[in-house]
Amino acid sequence: MLFRIIRSEPTMQTTNSPASLASDIKQFVHAQTDRLLSRYLPSLRIPRYFAGHRIDTAFAVDLMVMLTYFDDETFAGRSALEVIAAVIKQIDAQPVNTFVCYRLGETIAHYGTWDDNAILRSLPDEQIRALRSALDPSYIYQPHDDSIGGHPNNYWCVLLRGLSAMKRLGLIDDPTLLNIATERSRQLLLRNPQGYFDDDRNGGGAYDIYSADVLLFVEPLWDILGRDKILSVAGKHVGLLEQLAMPNGACINWGRSIGALSICLTIELASMAIHQKIGTDASRLLALARRAFEQFRDHWMQDDLISAHRNRMTFGYRGPHRLLQMTADCLYKLAYAAQSLSAVTTPLAPCPSGELYPDRDELIRFDDQNAGVWMYRKNRIEFQLPFVGGRAGTDYVPSLRAPELFENPVDSPMLVGVPRVLCDNIEYTLGNRPSSLSHSANSATARYDKLVTVTQPNKDPAATPLNGSGIAKWTVEGDAIAIQFDLQFDRQPQAIHLEFSEATVPLNVKFASSAPFDTSIVPVQGQPQQRSFWNEIRQIHQIEIAPDATSIQLSARIVPAVRVAHIPADHDYNRALYDAMPAPGVLEYRHNNASAGHQIETLLAHIAEQEIFHIGWPEHLLSRANKTDAEIDDQMARFVGELDRLPVKIVWTMHNRRPHGWDGDRGIALYRLWAPVVDCCLHHSRWGEKVMCEQYPFRADCRHEYLPHGAWVKQMRTPLSRDELLKKYKVGDAAIRFGVFGRYQPEKQIELIAKAFSEAARDDQQLLISAWKPDTQLPDDPRIIKIPRADWLTRDSIAEHVAMADCLVAAQTGDTYLTSGVVGDSFAAGIGLIAPDWTFYREIAPDCSIYHDNSVDGLTQVLRDITSEQIAAMNHSAAAKRSEYDFENLAPKLMQIFRSLRS
Repeated sequence: MLFRIIRSEPTMQTTNSPASLASDIKQFVHAQTDRLLSRYLPSLRIPRYFAGHRIDTAFAVDLMVMLTYFDDETFAGRSALEVIAAVIKQIDAQPVNTFVCYRLGETIAHYGTWDDNAILRSLPDEQIRALRSALDPSYIYQPHDDSIGGHPNNYWCVLLRGLSAMKRLGLIDDPTLLNIATERSRQLLLRNPQGYFDDDRNGGGAYDIYSADVLLFVEPLWDILGRDKILSVAGKHVGLLEQLAMPNGACINWGRSIGALSICLTIELASMAIHQKIGTDASRLLALARRAFEQFRDHWMQDDLISAHRNRMTFGYRGPHRLLQMTADCLYKLAYAAQSLSAVTTPLAPCPSGELYPDRDELIRFDDQNAGVWMYRKNRIEFQLPFVGGRAGTDYVPSLRAPELFENPVDSPMLVGVPRVLCDNIEYTLGNRPSSLSHSANSATARYDKLVTVTQPNKDPAATPLNGSGIAKWTVEGDAIAIQFDLQFDRQPQAIHLEFSEATVPLNVKFASSAPFDTSIVPVQGQPQQRSFWNEIRQIHQIEIAPDATSIQLSARIVPAVRVAHIPADHDYNRALYDAMPAPGVLEYRHNNASAGHQIETLLAHIAEQEIFHIGWPEHLLSRANKTDAEIDDQMARFVGELDRLPVKIVWTMHNRRPHGWDGDRGIALYRLWAPVVDCCLHHSRWGEKVMCEQYPFRADCRHEYLPHGAWVKQMRTPLSRDELLKKYKVGDAAIRFGVFGRYQPEKQIELIAKAFSEAARDDQQLLISAWKPDTQLPDDPRIIKIPRADWLTRDSIAEHVAMADCLVAAQTGDTYLTSGVVGDSFAAGIGLIAPDWTFYREIAPDCSIYHDNSVDGLTQVLRDITSEQIAAMNHSAAAKRSEYDFENLAPKLMQIFRSLRS
């Protein structure tokens, strides 16, 4: 599969008990089933239609076999036995498939033999005869050619399990077919020296979810199949889970029937392995099972039904017509896993969070004919890339796959990630097992000596096959993946097409080809054909090539957006940076100040899903509502401790030296708490970097990057002219207007500025102030104009205020300041500063400022002596800095910092 930013696991629990997970799963299944029955089947009458679709009784059979795990429980006011007894009377005699047969047989066998059965004894003879017919899977066997009628290989095992259920019931007089099914299952499970199960009846290398799932079918029959040898095969598949497990809970991410079922497979396979003592690390297997269960619980049930068909899709045979059946099927799988785990009474050591999804770069070979999968996880990039046989549709071709990043339409000829070659109105592509397959660090190469046919619409009988070959190479380069195709044909095709789908994470895709081509990005969200097992596809990045030779080179380079949770996401500073991010940009997960409140765990869980957590002001993270300082401090310490355990890069923009408005020692303690967990600090000045590194205990490997405070160039534009603004705010004439704008803070010394201005007593000057609050004491001076303001000034309002001024005035004081956003106003508007003699201003705005000593007398003297010529010179210097400090130019630098943190 392709590459996806790793969705990191939340911190591990202090206990790692199989019994605890078994209990959690069983409670979930019970609650879901109880609501399902109460909501959709209150009379326990099995519907013939559901959600507009004609349905069969497969749902009822899956429901019943699942209920056998709940002998002592009640559902919708009835015991499990009562529910089963009511439902089984409604089962059709005609079997739907062998899965129905074996689950029906095992349901009945749970309550005794055929002749002495708690379920059957109350049924009329006619119903019993119908059930006898319905549970018999032998119809699938074709004696004339000793086959199972074209079904995949795993049906031999399902046939075996169905016949074994009949044997338990005492319904097998002639064991011939049972013996045949036993031997065929044994042969199929053991025939591959590599241990993996090929589901293709012709040995074509169809390794997919059923390669592992088949072992779960036959687990109750391992003894008759040869336990020791089956354990060896099972060990290979459990090892595959250990190698392929992905943080979204899935194991195998290609082929049919993945999505929710792949997550269920992780839970089942890991639980079975723990129970059977298979695998290299039971603690990790249990943690993987828990992670997968939590993913299923949180994301795959909606309105008490499986959500696999909402804003995503399943393979055709599991489509919406099987909504009820798939719901019961998944709940049955979870109940099976809970049963396996409940048999393990010994707690396991906790799995460290950093070991749950370790780095991978390995090619796992399934057989000696080049079938396999490349599993890659490194530097926050992960993907699976399968090389298998099977259908030529999008589910089996060698394309990179990762939920949310690179996804394919389900069960479709619309191929993603591999070339589609059109010749004589027939489509060809690279598929099935390659003729050679190699792997080196961060790279895999496959050679295909022939192309496979995808579709044959209106095929001309006279058309000759397109003989072609191709070499495909995939390479991870930092946080990008480069893909190269070298294609050879015996004649020139009509067209070649390559596309990559974008689901959740934005992509930057660059194409190139040796032949003429066009590229485009096509929005497709909402189209029913453009849904993967995981999500709706939002848009397609595509290249269309007009071949001009029989040899074509084609390449793509893909960089995904960085997943960033940031706080405060609505602040002007954050918005200016993030709104200016270049492609592929970031995938934002926005939180505002004090958004955690009493939901620290929820916030941590969300942060754990991202690559980077970017915070501006830690002091505003938690809500103060009804909490003392000591309670806030305790919560913050717990939050930072948990945050430090997450494999997420923490980026801190150093706006302040310590929090404004906090007691000095307490504020310093807060920043000292944060410093050791930070991976990267963004400093607005070199002086600020030096100050903070001297004062706080950052790790030796913490990166310190210079990212100056930006200029609000885009945000400072206003459609009104200065004259219109002066009229709007009722500001009279003056030769020079000074401005003090933004938020009121005591440290800004607004009162000092106003007093100095008043004492300067120049009739040609005005002072415009919006940084005031109702109790701000200002001199009674008509030249001092209080600009009307709301509680929080928007950037639009500030832009209008600044546009009326000729020069800004600042007088920050105290040891909380490290920087000032006033430079963003100054550079954007192209107006200078009268600023305190402070190292920050001398470094950032040396030619744009006139300095004062932060006293009333000192500032008064500056205001009294300043000339229009000095202001004009400062303004010229400020305007010259506009481009350098524009957020539009700083955002790409932050983007590069984020990308570099992936490695």
